[in-house]
Amino acid sequence: MTLETVPSRATTGGRAPTVKRRRWWLAAILSLMVPGLGQLYAICPKRAAWMLAVVTAVHVSLGLILGYVPPVRLETILAVAVLALLIIVIRLYAAVDAAVIVWYGGAPALRPYNRFWVYCAVLVGWTAASHFGLAGARANGLLWQPYVIVGESMAPTLHAGECALGAAGYYRSHAPVAGEVVVVARDDGRRVLSRIVAGPGARVAVTNGELEIDGHAVQRGVVDAAGGIYREVLSDGVRYQIHATASAASLPATQVPAGHYLVVGDNRDFAAPRIVPAAALLDRMSVLIFSRDTA
Repeated sequence: MTLETVPSRATTGGRAPTVKRRRWWLAAILSLMVPGLGQLYAICPKRAAWMLAVVTAVHVSLGLILGYVPPVRLETILAVAVLALLIIVIRLYAAVDAAVIVWYGGAPALRPYNRFWVYCAVLVGWTAASHFGLAGARANGLLWQPYVIVGESMAPTLHAGECALGAAGYYRSHAPVAGEVVVVARDDGRRVLSRIVAGPGARVAVTNGELEIDGHAVQRGVVDAAGGIYREVLSDGVRYQIHATASAASLPATQVPAGHYLVVGDNRDFAAPRIVPAAALLDRMSVLIFSRDTA
């Protein structure tokens, strides 16, 4: 490992270049904060530049995925996990690399960029750029919120004790779509899980758990008649299973007002259909991360 050429008197106006021993632990901390900053402190600007370029490219890729790729796909979560792990590895490598450079580098002459204000400027610029990925995550609803399922209102889709991830704030930038499982804010402050089944303007009715939208009964197939398990298919092809018996809740025929949605749990015996404002739709359930069903 070699350091770059130390400036001569000719390049410093006839003055002897300032020599100051670098601290290896400070170089490591700087590179943990901003990969490449420790290398700049260790007077290796070219090494600092390519390291900063690599980690910036990874951050930009992460921001693009968070900002433009649908967050409810498993591929998205895996890609985000890989890139996040890569960023951690790069930071650790940069910290060790900077510490080693300083440890074996002796006391090289300082350069004009070895100033406190330069380090602060790089840190501030990097912090601002890093918010690109976070902003993309917020805009795309990719800040995940874990939820533990309580109760059986969404059975057979989700059962009590299971754990799922919800895309936090998803509906701040996405229009609700029929078929999506959502976290709904109730007037009493509680949060409940429901499924969107109809949007604004739809004429809806529910009779003993059976849906009717715009004068047409929602297609229903039998999965387990004895257990009251059926498969519903919405007009856009979304399929899901429900539980319903003759004692399931009903809703008189009504039209969904503008800015409102009809939501109902998949367990029609425990969850009554309700029309809620769009503002009550919080997170979209994305991935089931723990299930008691081992079949």
